[in-house]
Amino acid sequence: MLRSLFFLVVVPALAFCIGTRYQEVKDLNAIAISEQKIDPTANNKNNEPEDVTSVAKSILVALKNKDYSALENLTSSQGLSWNEYPSLDLSKNDIVKAEISNIPTNSQKYLFGYTDGKGDPIHLTISEYLNKWIYNKDYLNADEVAVNKMLDGGTNNLNTIIKDAGNRIVVAFHFKGFDQKYEGMDWTTLYLVFDLENGKYKLRGIAKNNWTI
Repeated sequence: MLRSLFFLVVVPALAFCIGTRYQEVKDLNAIAISEQKIDPTANNKNNEPEDVTSVAKSILVALKNKDYSALENLTSSQGLSWNEYPSLDLSKNDIVKAEISNIPTNSQKYLFGYTDGKGDPIHLTISEYLNKWIYNKDYLNADEVAVNKMLDGGTNNLNTIIKDAGNRIVVAFHFKGFDQKYEGMDWTTLYLVFDLENGKYKLRGIAKNNWTI
């Protein structure tokens, strides 16, 4: 009799309690999961900006090797601006991105400005201009490298590169000088200005600074 009563009353009640508790735990877990604040970019290195200094050095490699296809791939969709002096008008570009890989075959000469002192016209092809006026030193082995900082050795040039860059990133490569007889007056600095596009730094501008008369 007691055994029958146990199966008729106690077992169903126990099963009911266990089932109820299981559902409560299940519901609590579901609530906890739904309330978790998950950062979709957490642990996703693809969404993290690249190391801008490493990207800048890739730009220098492309310039040094005259690899304009690589330079095009590393350039901003807004195009590229340049100046042999430390200022940039980034409201415009001097060359559109799609034309950079064609630089070696472009034989047209352009007026890029005038030389310091004499005021002679700088009338060159783009390739000649980049080799003579922009990447004219081995900046990959510069004495100093800095981000968002002007590195100059003293000049009468007005350096507005940081202001001109606005919210963009600027990487500077600076040589303190080459020949002791000039006592540091032959210093030079190359500035690279970067846009950030989809987590990747892309070259938007190149500017130079050095001693001027």
